[in-house]
Amino acid sequence: MKYTAVCKALYDYKAQSDEELTFKEDNILYILDKDDDPDWWKAQLKTVSLEEVGPIGLVPANYIDEAEPIGTIEALYDYTALQDEELSFKENDIMVLYENDDEDWFLAKEKGGSIGLVPSNYIQQ
Repeated sequence: MKYTAVCKALYDYKAQSDEELTFKEDNILYILDKDDDPDWWKAQLKTVSLEEVGPIGLVPANYIDEAEPIGTIEALYDYTALQDEELSFKENDIMVLYENDDEDWFLAKEKGGSIGLVPSNYIQQ
């Protein structure tokens, strides 16, 4: 599953219903959908490992802000996504880097705007 944005929580929030997501200040949230309601976005909470799927729910848009990217990366080779959460890219493509804390997979934003995983051995920082 690709993301539309990577955000950082500005404040703690305690879910008021089963549809909502509880989070703490400075938690990272992956935005899945902003279109249904401008005040409530569907998000996934970042987990420690990219192999784990974090909880998904609605978050108040005014409690979060877009996270700052940590740099840019360049593709060394062409890559075709094998899973829905991965990005496809061409050699020499430049992408915006959001996370590199997993040694095998980085979280990046492609020029088309989608955010997803890229294999670390296919890119250079």
